Amino acid sequence: MSERHEPSREIGMNDLDTEQLLGEWFVDEAPAREPAVLAPNVIARTALTRRRSRYFVRDWWRDLFRTHQRSSLTPALGASALVLTMLVVGLAGLAISWAPSGEEEPEALYPADAIVVSPDQARSTISAAIAEAEAGDTVVIMPGEYRENLLIDSEITLMGAGDRGAIVLRPADPEQPILSIDDADAIVRGFTITGAGNSVTVVAGAPLIEDMVFDGVGDQWWTYTGANWDGYDEASPSILVELFAEPTIRNSLFDGGGEIEVRDSSTAQILDNTLINGAAIFLNDASSETVVRGNSITDSGLFSIEITSATDLLVEGNTIEQSQPGIGIQAARVGGTIRDNVIRGTNVGIQLMDGASPEISGNTIDADGAAFEVHGGISPTVTGNELCGDNAIMAVMRGAEPLDLSDNELCDAPLVFGE
Repeated sequence: MSERHEPSREIGMNDLDTEQLLGEWFVDEAPAREPAVLAPNVIARTALTRRRSRYFVRDWWRDLFRTHQRSSLTPALGASALVLTMLVVGLAGLAISWAPSGEEEPEALYPADAIVVSPDQARSTISAAIAEAEAGDTVVIMPGEYRENLLIDSEITLMGAGDRGAIVLRPADPEQPILSIDDADAIVRGFTITGAGNSVTVVAGAPLIEDMVFDGVGDQWWTYTGANWDGYDEASPSILVELFAEPTIRNSLFDGGGEIEVRDSSTAQILDNTLINGAAIFLNDASSETVVRGNSITDSGLFSIEITSATDLLVEGNTIEQSQPGIGIQAARVGGTIRDNVIRGTNVGIQLMDGASPEISGNTIDADGAAFEVHGGISPTVTGNELCGDNAIMAVMRGAEPLDLSDNELCDAPLVFGE
């Protein structure tokens, strides 16, 4: 009578480490490189599998076989083959849904069910993809150039895949906005919009616009004629926010073109953007919750930040260089807080006129002309600033009174221009 092996005995696999066998199999079978277009979850986790294949079966494989006995190499290999067959069936699920303990899963580039647009595929227009999308869907734009005017009126995500500079949207109709976001809490990110004279319009809704490039979008509002700055009435902003819209605009590059204009009691969060070569920010009847923070504005032309009507807004932590002036506050309704900004290389740091009454604190101003230009009827609170101007601390215009700057740090320059 043949003897039965007790199941409690430890197995001996003739030095064949089953874990190592599986690990090597994973490495051999994994693709040499990630496919160019595939569901991002599969891409990310397949790459992870290839780098760390041994971790998939370390503990549970060993525990599975410690309670069984094998008397020869052949049965051991037979059991291994059986388990391998089972694993092959579930391999895709393991690779996609499970990462090693204690390590974060890589973040997918975009959802697996995204609607993908590419110039060399059947779905080659962004407009068609937006029309196909429903609320909550993601439309992904592959690198290439697209000539379209887009309308987003639902809560979708429109995003570029890859280098934002390699994904370019131009207007098909130069008389219409390049992109209109109409009463939608949409997300727009990761590509370039270009086309002088055309705006991106945001009407109502609370969209997020981030990680974008606006290259020459809109027209500069002010032009220098040799002696004066003249307004250009027909100019269009780069982004026009109107009719109680509440967008967040952040981490984007504005190179030339027009201003980010907020009007019609709209609220905007304008955060951590870079604006150069004429691009600027214009708060024209913005609401009290508008925030302009962390932006870098260089060579904007007339104003880097112009405020003509807004109450209790916050302008803080911005860096402004080479403009005429840095911040202009031009209306009695303008209150709020102007703090912790750095303004340098401007002819005037902050211009105050027409009853402006903000709190101005913690700013560093080093102007080519004067730190402040003061007009009549203003009543600001100015404390804790570092102020300097090559010509004077203040330029006091006719009919105005000098500011009380006793609670500020002043450089060795005349207090008032002409004194």
